[in-house]
Formats: sequence, C-alpha cells, structure tokens
Amino acid sequence: MAAGRKVQLNTSRAVYGAVMTVISFEIYSVLVRSLLGFAMQLWHPGASLESPVGVPLAVHYGAVILYTALPLGLAVYTASRFGRRSRPARREGLPLCRSVALLLPIFMAVTIAASLLFGLLSAGRPQMSVLGHGMGLWVQFLCICIIPAVGEEWLFRGTVQPMLQACGPWTAIVGQALLFGAAHSFGAPMLTAVISGLALGLIYTLTGDLRVGMILHGINNAIAFWETYCYQYADNTLTTVVIVLLDAVFVVWAVAAALHIKRRRLQSRFYPVDLSTGHGQLLHSPVFWAAFACMVLAQVMNV
Repeated sequence: MAAGRKVQLNTSRAVYGAVMTVISFEIYSVLVRSLLGFAMQLWHPGASLESPVGVPLAVHYGAVILYTALPLGLAVYTASRFGRRSRPARREGLPLCRSVALLLPIFMAVTIAASLLFGLLSAGRPQMSVLGHGMGLWVQFLCICIIPAVGEEWLFRGTVQPMLQACGPWTAIVGQALLFGAAHSFGAPMLTAVISGLALGLIYTLTGDLRVGMILHGINNAIAFWETYCYQYADNTLTTVVIVLLDAVFVVWAVAAALHIKRRRLQSRFYPVDLSTGHGQLLHSPVFWAAFACMVLAQVMNV
C-alpha cells in the first residue's frame, strides 16, 4: 500500500512538473517580450520588436535573439526546481553521424506526410515572411532554425519527456508531443507539431542522445526556411518542382534506411521501448488536460 502511494505521488509530481515547465515557458515568453518592448520604447518612442523605428539594427537583432532564446533557458531552469529527471542511461549505440543518416530521412518522411495530411487546414493562413538579404536574414535563420532546434529539444525532449517518464515511456512521448504542439500555433501547424513531437520523442527514447533530435529538428526547420525564402524570391513553379523532388528523395531514402536497419539488425543498437505501460496516468490527469486546453485557447486568441 505504501509503495503504491509512493508511485502515485511520483507520478503526480511528474505531471505537475511537466505542466508547470511548459506553462512557465509561455509566461516567460510574454514577460520577456513585454520587457524588451518596454526597453525599446524607452530607446525610441513608438519602437517595438515588430517595428524597431529609431532603434539601431544591432540592438533590434540582439533583442530578437534574446526573445527567442531566453524563455527557453528560463523554462529549463524552472524545470530543474522540480527535482531529478529520469533520462535514458548512456550506453554504446550507433555513432552520431550514422544515427542522423538513418533517422533523418525517416523523420522527414513523417513530417512530409503530416504536412500533406494537414495542409488543407492551413489554407488561407498567413505564412512566415523571410528577409531577402543582409544580417537580418541570418538573424532570422538563427531565431527560426537554430535556437528553436536546440532550445525546444532541450526543453521538451530533454526536460519534459524525462519528467513524464515516471508515467511510462509511451505516456512520456505522447505527453510531451501534445504540449509541444500546444506551444505552437493552432490548427494545422499544431497538429503537424504534435506528429513531429511524437517522432522526435521516440527518436530520443530510442537513441538516448538529445543531439540527434537537435540536428534533425534543425534540418527540418532549415528546409522550411529555405522553402519560404524560395517562394518569396524565386520562381514559384521551379520552387515547387524542386520541393517535390526533394520530398521524393527523402521518402526513397527513408525506405532504404528502414531496409538497411532491418537487414543489418541495427534495431538492437537502439534502446528497447516498452509501449505497453503507463497509458493512463497522464492522459487521465485533469491537470494535464486543463493546461493543454489553456495553451490551445491562448493560441486561438493569437490567430
């Protein structure tokens, strides 16, 4: 009875810690954005992060980088206050480069399928705008591709998922993916983010190496950034043809990688994942679903 009570307390603390970590990220984002906007107002009346009138470009770029990186770092620090997290034990697996070469095409094939599946839902939504040249383009690349790839993997896969491990590996993967999706936009982008989060969470569980997910996440972001840039500044027909060919390459590569893993029996080099345990603790938690609903509502209000 005492042992059962202890497990229940650990599970409750895991859910509470994961929820508070993600909510703290949203709160830090609002606070950092407000403070940076206030500072830019002091620098020049009427200036903001979106419209840096009268503010030197270097100051504006620094503020944008801070807004992108600081909330992620603060949320990870907040998570450290909830105690020790359960991470996969390090062991001899596939080298980093080989893991990326085998898992990148499979991950990209999953994201391509998710984008095609939910693409109709995003019709008519405003798309990201990319600067054409100069330092601003590279700052955008840093803030859209690099910092989120490192920071979001560190936060969701490296912090939230290990917290939820007390509820079981499958629950940890699903829980962090739902929170990852809710932290993004509403509608198709959120659903695509959930699918990507599931794939990245499974990859982290299989490899035990957060660097693999960071690299895959960064490449996916960079390809999306490049596609947006080409649609804005290149011939749209040619861009579409190149993107379709690139997607086809990833799909063929994914099939070849899966066959290679099976033939060489490389699955034994990954961590075994028991997906039959821990289904109910998190998904039946009112705290988790209340937090998820609040985050989705916040995204709807920003649409």
